[in-house]
Order: sequence, then C-alpha cells, then structure tokens
Amino acid sequence: MQRLFFFIACLVSLSCHPTSAFRTDSDRPYGLPQKYTPAADGYPRIVDSLHVNALYNEAKWKMYYMNCTGTVSWRKRFSNLPRTHFGFMPLVFKGLWRSRDSTEFYFEFYYKDTVPCDWNHTTNDMNIVDGIGFSGKKHKKVYYMKEIARLDHMGNADDKSTTVLQPVVQKFLLRNKNYLDPWFRDMAVKKGMLRPGT
Repeated sequence: MQRLFFFIACLVSLSCHPTSAFRTDSDRPYGLPQKYTPAADGYPRIVDSLHVNALYNEAKWKMYYMNCTGTVSWRKRFSNLPRTHFGFMPLVFKGLWRSRDSTEFYFEFYYKDTVPCDWNHTTNDMNIVDGIGFSGKKHKKVYYMKEIARLDHMGNADDKSTTVLQPVVQKFLLRNKNYLDPWFRDMAVKKGMLRPGT
C-alpha cells in the first residue's frame, strides 16, 4: 500500500510545473485584481519580451472560444452580482510558464475588472480552465491546464474545434455582438466570424 501511495505521489509531482518557472508581468504580481501594465503595443511586457505575441493571441482566443457561452454562477455572498456570460467579461492575463518545448499562458475572467471568477467567488470555477499551453518544436500541440496540472490535449493548433465556427458559438456571437468583450469581438472580426462594423 505504501508503495502504491509513493508511486501516485511521484506521478502527481511529475505532472506539476515548478513554481519557480512561473513568470508574470513585473508590473502586475500574480493574483492581484488590477489589470497588468501592457507594453506599448498592448501586450503584457513579459509576452513582448519573449516574442510570443502570436501564441498569446491564440491562447486568449481559445480561452474565450471555449467558455464564451457559459454563464458565471456566483456564490451566495456575491449573489447580488448579475449572472453574465464569460464572453462579455475581460479575460485578464495572469502569467506564463516556459520550458524547452512548451509555452503556457494563464488567464482569469473578471467581472467589471475587479471580481475574479475563481473558486472564492463562483460555484462553476471548476468548469473553466486556467490556461492554454502549446508544445512541440513549432508549438503545434495544444493542451489546457487547471491550476498547475496539464489536463488534456486539445489536438493540433489548427484543430477545427477552435478554428471552425461552431453553430452554438456562431449564434452566440451574432446575438450578443454588442455585449462581447472588445478584445473578443475584435478577434472574432479578424478571424472572419463577425463582420467589421457590426
């Protein structure tokens, strides 16, 4: 029994990332509700300095795409806050982690830029992933994370699940185009999923 416990403990420790490798924007310490300080081009400085802007955009897009139709469920002490869709809220960059062949981006949805949609505030936080990772020499393999563990592979970076407009997301975008988070709306336009000016 002790050997089994030791084996499981080793597997868990190997699946986790060392916290010393976790990097955040120097102007926005991890866990604070304030917005990060962007670089001149609007990207977090750590993203700019590592030249991973395109991956950052793709990770943020996949986070929105996967979660936009979901509705936040607040805990009782925050029940005065309205139930709103994740696609309407800002998605705040929390940090990134890099290894030799992987780059991971961590985000969190915020209500009105002040209330995080985490386990302290919501009852459905476990349904929302914390980040998107890319692995392989050309970062073609995509996976998602919850807390500090890799949960599952999503397939290739050009996987149709997040590159081809799904009917439920298409309806959501068209019906709620005036309420979408500005970044999410602009990216949907760039990807041809919404018409410019709509």
